[in-house]
Amino acid sequence: MAISAREYLCKLAIGDHVGCKKVLDEISATIRTTFGSDSGDFRGTFWARVLSSVGECEEEGVSEEELLEHTGGNFPVVFLNFTFDPSRVLQKEIETIDKKFSLSLLGTAEAPESDL
Repeated sequence: MAISAREYLCKLAIGDHVGCKKVLDEISATIRTTFGSDSGDFRGTFWARVLSSVGECEEEGVSEEELLEHTGGNFPVVFLNFTFDPSRVLQKEIETIDKKFSLSLLGTAEAPESDL
């Protein structure tokens, strides 16, 4: 099985800690329901957190330049890494979540089956 990953910053609730926590919970529930154990058909997983400082961005591999480009340099912001089986997740499903949560793509990565 090949694996793909997408990393994002969420444009919803930037600068609002309570709002970021709410969005984080909503993203988590949506991904679990759509791609994870709640759907009974595990197709993807994720890592998400609220980033509150440049240091926390650096922990996730997000540079100050990327932060500035995607959020105007404002904190807090929701970070998301979504890892999935591309043969079982439709591009339309990803686009729906991207749009629903105003996700700003930082980057992608793929590992072919032979690399796993």
